[in-house]
Amino acid sequence: MALQLRVPDPVPYLAKADAILQQVIEQHPNTSEAHHYLGLVHVTRGQPEKAARSFERAIEINSSCAPCYGQLGRALVRMGRPAEGLEHLHYAMRLSPRDPSMPNWLGMAGGAELELEHYDKAIEYLDRALAFDAGQPRILLVLVGAHALAGNISEARAKLARLQKTQPHLTGEQLVTRFFGKEDGPGWLHLREGLRLALAPTSQPQPRPSEVPGT
Repeated sequence: MALQLRVPDPVPYLAKADAILQQVIEQHPNTSEAHHYLGLVHVTRGQPEKAARSFERAIEINSSCAPCYGQLGRALVRMGRPAEGLEHLHYAMRLSPRDPSMPNWLGMAGGAELELEHYDKAIEYLDRALAFDAGQPRILLVLVGAHALAGNISEARAKLARLQKTQPHLTGEQLVTRFFGKEDGPGWLHLREGLRLALAPTSQPQPRPSEVPGT
């Protein structure tokens, strides 16, 4: 519930998940799935370094855990290492090409391409992801940012409005806070800017993509 942005307040859900997983790891420390899910808790809390350590531990236990590679890639993107993260995401896709997590991996790959300033490639990945799962809030948010940075402000705002209609608790700057967590870091610099462009008042002049800081 917390990971998919389905609830207004993720804190109690994350606390419950953390408590359960810590008990499992204490009793069964070599359970790959427990480390994987603990990594997801850290991701949702905006703690990518901790998440990466959990995913790496899961891979040490089970080197065939495709979702672990995918989520490690996601954490690396969040840490400001999008090219390295994309390599892990591509490996996950090759390792398990029919995996149920494929929509998420495609969405994460889109986020990595966005951070590499490959906005058209990002949109291509994100559209493919949404073809599997049209209502995934995180994928939709990344697509909003990609369109905004590509100069498609009207399209970005239209998609944002549709998302907020189906997820009314995701409003305004809360979108940025819920997606990235409370900690600042080197990752998602371009996506942050894209979402802020989409959220800016319509009367405010919008910079061209070439004028976005860091582009």
